[in-house]
Amino acid sequence: MRALDTPEEIHQLQLKIILAKSKRERFFMGVDMIDMTYNLVKNTILEKNPNINKGELIAKIFHRYYQDDFPPAELEKIMFAIKKAHIFQKK
Repeated sequence: MRALDTPEEIHQLQLKIILAKSKRERFFMGVDMIDMTYNLVKNTILEKNPNINKGELIAKIFHRYYQDDFPPAELEKIMFAIKKAHIFQKK
């Protein structure tokens, strides 16, 4: 998906730079972006809920990622199962 605030010539330059990289380099760029996004979401939740336990944290991360993919009732069931699976674990 192309950012709408980026001029077309800059977008083409970005694409040229990325495609000049090896498949391995592009793969690891993707992994780094996924990891960075996960940590950003996790840290945002931890800032708002510093005493959260591991199950609640994972459930909230799941909610943030998938809130638009499941009906609310199904989302709640899944989050409950996540919390239950981690009941005795801490951060």
